[in-house]
Amino acid sequence: DGGKIEESSLQLAAPGTVGELFIGGDCLASGYIKNPEKTEAAFFNFPGLCPRAPEGASPFTLYKTGDLCKVEHGVFHYMGRNDFQVKISGVRIECEEVSAVLKTHPVVGDALVTAFDG
Repeated sequence: DGGKIEESSLQLAAPGTVGELFIGGDCLASGYIKNPEKTEAAFFNFPGLCPRAPEGASPFTLYKTGDLCKVEHGVFHYMGRNDFQVKISGVRIECEEVSAVLKTHPVVGDALVTAFDG
């Protein structure tokens, strides 16, 4: 149904300021399969944020996307991510997870994984 941009205090961000994008709607998942910790970190119930919700309705669930955005003149502008997730050829890659696997090799002391265009 729409998106909201939230500051770290879980308040609506002022127009033109960067905040994390939360999404919600009738087709939103209820959580991650067999991963209650990740579900608890990413899905939030907020009463009163859904514009269609009647007073006293069940809380409206929002998903914390990790995308940083700002809204100017009603247009959402993508500003990046709040983590080290990248997308390469449509595939999401967690750079920290790749780095952790590399560090398990006996000859690797430390590793940093990043992506760049080129």
